[in-house]
Amino acid sequence: MKAFVLCACVVLAGCANIDSIYRTIDVNGKAVSIDAKQRAVFSADATKKAVICAEPSPDALSAYGASLSGTFAKSSTEQAQLAAALAEQSASIGLRTQSIQLMRDAMYRACEGYLSGGISEGEFYSLQRRFQNLTLGLLAIEQLTGAVKAEQVALSTSAGAATGDNTEVETAALSKARTDQSAAQGAYDAASLQLGKDATALATAKKNVADLKKALAAKPNPTQDEKDAVTAAEEQATAAQNKYDDQKLDTDSKKRTLDSANDSVKVAQENLTAARLRVRATASGSASLGQTGAARAAITDKVAAAVQNIVGKVFEESGRGEGCNGIIDDFRAHKENYPAGSPAENVLNTCLLAKQAEAVTQAQKAGVQLQNIMPLK
Repeated sequence: MKAFVLCACVVLAGCANIDSIYRTIDVNGKAVSIDAKQRAVFSADATKKAVICAEPSPDALSAYGASLSGTFAKSSTEQAQLAAALAEQSASIGLRTQSIQLMRDAMYRACEGYLSGGISEGEFYSLQRRFQNLTLGLLAIEQLTGAVKAEQVALSTSAGAATGDNTEVETAALSKARTDQSAAQGAYDAASLQLGKDATALATAKKNVADLKKALAAKPNPTQDEKDAVTAAEEQATAAQNKYDDQKLDTDSKKRTLDSANDSVKVAQENLTAARLRVRATASGSASLGQTGAARAAITDKVAAAVQNIVGKVFEESGRGEGCNGIIDDFRAHKENYPAGSPAENVLNTCLLAKQAEAVTQAQKAGVQLQNIMPLK
């Protein structure tokens, strides 16, 4: 009993994490497999600084339920049983459009690439700027044409667990079988007792016949009464034999009835044990998915022209000055690589002049008078 209670406590204690996946994978290094409800956060030292990359949130919630049933029966042999069923209901609570998905995945993958050393710090900054431009363009286009997004998804599940099945019927059947067994045993015992009495009477009758015949044979001239006495004894022995034979048949019949009753009790006991140990665990689920959002069917010429203009601007701005941005960022981190009069310094100065000219142009467009533009060095 103690072992059964301990097992149930262990199962109940693990219900909180039983529906979560956490497995290690044998690869060249270390990897862990988790499910959609968990986020992975990676941290490492890259280029003498700590880099942390957190996965995007799953944008989902789930309700978890468990059903546990157990029984314990103690008889000539101890029996214990345990049944468990799990159910989980989940639903999406986030909005996933193309731009959101792009920003979430692309920026996280860029962080992964920088963390693993696949891209440099300058390349990481360039990707971040490019992703921002692309995302801004996608958002503008979605507002004009209608965002294509998946509708909310709902999952419903049900579970049930039970131990023991139809034990009331099996218990009643066992009780009736034992009653029939008791009656059959009583009838057989009575028949056996009577058979014993009849066997004794038959033996006595046969001995009486033998004794009379022996006495009759010893006399040279037996009387008629003596002969009649032998005949009467033989008739009594024959009657005793017939009674014994009939009782023997009746006793054998009651023995077969008792054997059948014993078999019925055995079968009923086995059925009751099987019913008590029968474990049922069922689970079912259904999923519903709303219609997927689609872009508007009617796109006017003005909207099409606006989309074309946005795409052109995004491509134009995505690559603008990226080369010079990388050189300037590298200069900030490694000034020793740009000695005076070197080709590297000439390239840097060219980029600085280009940036100054761009700043002046932007200031003039904005109506701002810049009196002095300070160089980066």
